[in-house]
Amino acid sequence: MTAHTHPLGVVAQLDENDLREFDEDLRGDLIFPDSEEYEDARNVWNGLINEYPAVIVRVNGASDVARSVTFARDNNLELAIRSGAHHQAGSAIVEGGLVIDLEEMNTVRVDAEKQVAHVQPGTRTEDVLAETQQYGPATPTGSAGEVGIPGSTLGGGIGWIRRKHGLGIDALRSVEIVTPDGELREASPDHNEDLFWAIRGGGGNFGVVTNFEFELYEVGPIVQALGIFYPYDAAEDVLETHRQVMSDASEELTTILLSGHIPGLPPMPDELAGTDAVGSTIPRTSSTATLPSVLTTRNTVPIA
Repeated sequence: MTAHTHPLGVVAQLDENDLREFDEDLRGDLIFPDSEEYEDARNVWNGLINEYPAVIVRVNGASDVARSVTFARDNNLELAIRSGAHHQAGSAIVEGGLVIDLEEMNTVRVDAEKQVAHVQPGTRTEDVLAETQQYGPATPTGSAGEVGIPGSTLGGGIGWIRRKHGLGIDALRSVEIVTPDGELREASPDHNEDLFWAIRGGGGNFGVVTNFEFELYEVGPIVQALGIFYPYDAAEDVLETHRQVMSDASEELTTILLSGHIPGLPPMPDELAGTDAVGSTIPRTSSTATLPSVLTTRNTVPIA
């Protein structure tokens, strides 16, 4: 059994006046272990993660983020940043520490004339694309719609349109970021260049991004996305064939190869539940991008 730090005990050790002043300065809300919403606020996508933070700060703007970073540093509280809370390792939550919850910062603003989108960090990738597609274009994101845009982007952003438009970090034009000293800074190719270089693929190690500016590209809509699974003993043949086929494939055609144990959950095929398999997800963003027949006519089991 895992021993947990008693979160109320950590709160009790904080200076009461400092805590009151911190609360008064915030536009957002403090959630403590005895708050009604605490259980929902501490739960993350991976149900195996069971951490108990001392305080969760549901921020409402960059100034709240800066104050939270400073408060955590001044009080020696370990810090976690929560956006989509989708990280498998549960990095959006921290035992006995302070969590900055970004979910209220979820605005997407599209500048159709300049072909850019300004995205706050509490937004999920599916919400970003839903908004940009109202105007026609899209930006590269990760492949799972429920992932928060910070995790998708700062980790690289390996998604459905990467063969033509690159990764999420390739489309990133600038950010506003609160660095560990509690200062709000801008980073771009022309300003704080080293910081901008570091965050593109460096994860959340250099600060808390409070606004992303993305380049937009004319895309799609996606006319087909096909998921196929092959028996695991065919993996070597599948990988070699995939390499050969994709070397000449259209840029509008992207594939993502997967391997692992198939759970008995939708949308996975029932006949593969509990088995090991290798899979290929094949999205295309143009009706002229032909699906390679060699990838779709083998001994396969498609996702319905």
